[in-house]
Amino acid sequence: MAIVPNNEDGYCEPKDVARYFRTLEDSDGFAFDSNPSDEEVKDFIIENSARIDKETGHAWRERKVEEEYHDLEGLYYYWAGTPIHLQKREVRTPMDASKGDKVEVFDGNEWEEWVGSSTYTEGRGDNGDYWVQETEGTLHIYRRALWFEKYRGLRISYRYGAEVVPKDVQMACAKLTAADLIRTDLFGDLLPAGSQNSVNPTEAAKQLEEAAWKGLDRRSEVRTF
Repeated sequence: MAIVPNNEDGYCEPKDVARYFRTLEDSDGFAFDSNPSDEEVKDFIIENSARIDKETGHAWRERKVEEEYHDLEGLYYYWAGTPIHLQKREVRTPMDASKGDKVEVFDGNEWEEWVGSSTYTEGRGDNGDYWVQETEGTLHIYRRALWFEKYRGLRISYRYGAEVVPKDVQMACAKLTAADLIRTDLFGDLLPAGSQNSVNPTEAAKQLEEAAWKGLDRRSEVRTF
């Protein structure tokens, strides 16, 4: 299984990072020709957004999972099918072949792809062959279709991620980015905005990073299979 980005959106803006520095807290961000520039700060933001995705196991933007394997076995529920618990929640639906979504079933000789096929239909009920419970991240396959190889017989590619970035995630990303800037010596001589005590840059960066991860603790994904 591989997780790849679908875009380069980050969880905050340079102006959110600027608020953590006394000389910039009332500004709109970093000037284009400053050191660092607005674009350089955005690079840090994108990097820290990826760190947040990895450490929490979740995303608040569109990400993509490629070729996640599952066994085709388990209990069948009337009118619901056999549930396949995906490794991510907040799955984007309807599944769209043009965006890389795939439900591939191995028939013993080759992989048959359902999402882009006119033979199979996404939907719950008499006319559907599979459907997705988005919030929990569960794919349901109707047993009437299961004459295929069961061991690692299902290969899924899908998009996931919440639509809205929560305020605490936005603030955590800004804190991590501010800590990075301090460590690079680009702003090493500045203290975090609002600091009342004499704090050296190394300690300031550490405090910002610790506060960021503490705020993200409750966002960490826990999945049991």
